[in-house]
Amino acid sequence: MLFYNQVVGLPAAWVGSAIMIAMIADALFDPLLGQYSDNVRTRWGRRHPFMYAAALPIAASYLLLWNAARNAARRAICVAGRHRDYRALFDQPL
Repeated sequence: MLFYNQVVGLPAAWVGSAIMIAMIADALFDPLLGQYSDNVRTRWGRRHPFMYAAALPIAASYLLLWNAARNAARRAICVAGRHRDYRALFDQPL
């Protein structure tokens, strides 16, 4: 939040709202994805296909995390999306 507020110049209310939206989306989609991944059976196991598929999106998301968009409204959307990506991909128990 500090980076987007002080370095990028996005208002704190926008950053907080973007993170709130991301956390609400996280609360809605995590149980669905968890249920799906619990029932997936592949030759690589239940979780490995998801980890392999997440490698490139995580790399792109990390790169974009530090390169903010020029438009303020677009920046807020990017903050929400990137926060959602990181919470979904790093906070999941494996």
